Formats: sequence, C-alpha cells, structure tokens
Amino acid sequence: MALGIGISVLNDKALERKLAKIPGKMQKKIMKKAMRIAFRPVLTSARVNAPAGPTGQLKRKIRLRAVKGGKDFVGMQVRTGTRQELGILGNSKWYYPAHIETGTRFRKANPFLRNALKSNAAAVLLELASQIRKGLKTLAG
Repeated sequence: MALGIGISVLNDKALERKLAKIPGKMQKKIMKKAMRIAFRPVLTSARVNAPAGPTGQLKRKIRLRAVKGGKDFVGMQVRTGTRQELGILGNSKWYYPAHIETGTRFRKANPFLRNALKSNAAAVLLELASQIRKGLKTLAG
C-alpha cells in the first residue's frame, strides 16, 4: 500500500497523481530531499536576520531538521540550537532564542524565524514543486 503523501498545498493535481503512483518509501525520499532544498532560503534568511547576540551562537546554530511524524508524514523545521549548544546553563529557566522571537516584557519581539518563513513562503512552494518534479523525473530515468 502506498503512503499517499499529500502535497495539496501546491495546487498541482497532476503532480499529486504522479507522486501517488510511486511506492511510499520513494515518495518520502523524494519529499525529504525536495523539502531540504526548498527550505534553504528560509534557513539563510533566518541566519541573516537573527541577532548576533553576545557570542554569535544563535546565528551559527540555526539548522534545518527533518521532522519525523509517522509513515505518511514528511516535514521540515528551521530550529535554533539546544541549550547546551547555545551555552545556556541547565538550571536556567530562560531560553534566549524564544525570548528574541516572541519578546518579553523587557524586550520587543524580533520574530526572525517567522519573518524568514513569511518572506520566503512563495519561493519555498515554487522550489518544492520544482524539486518534486525533478525527483520524479530522476526516478523515471
């Protein structure tokens, strides 16, 4: 049984049908690769817009990560570093990236992650469709 990964957000029925015809594992492989490539502009934008901070670790530790969500789900996240990677003490209740993104009562919000996604959303969708087509074409030979 095929996984049937849905790509309805792309509004391309022909592409959906082509993707549905291949086995589930191949669908997932094509989608993961396509999403990793399509989300690169979001990653770049997030790094550019993130504040340098006192150590510069926040900018350096922003990464793309595949999201695991079962057999029929493929996702991608733009994530900041862990507490340990950012040098935040284990007993601290504060998480610097969250306070930058959402703000606090002492600091105005700087939504660098949300803005990176918003400003690149259209480009991500176009590149995602392009990369899926490329993956299907490569598979077809």
